[in-house]
Amino acid sequence: MVVVSCSCGEVSYPSHNPVRALPVAQRVRLAGAAGERGTVVVDIDPDWHPGGASLHVACVWLVAEVTLEALVAGLDPADAALVRAAWVLPREDALEVAAPERAVRHAIGA
Repeated sequence: MVVVSCSCGEVSYPSHNPVRALPVAQRVRLAGAAGERGTVVVDIDPDWHPGGASLHVACVWLVAEVTLEALVAGLDPADAALVRAAWVLPREDALEVAAPERAVRHAIGA
């Protein structure tokens, strides 16, 4: 799935994939930057503006939020495996954080 968002507030779900033309090496780098939502955010060309409307002053950024399936679309199985191997998502067991011990207050008398 691909969601194209513009800072002007326009959003679209295009049937074409803006990352499909990217080389495998760039897709692998993007996969390594996957966020907690399970997507990668990619800056895209103004041609992808939602609804085909032209850009205006409120259009400061234009990005596509891309899932893993969209990132591997069109790749042969070996290249898709490289991208999938680079896809990193936070896991609950990936980092164990010790809970701080409760502080004990001591009264100090004069």
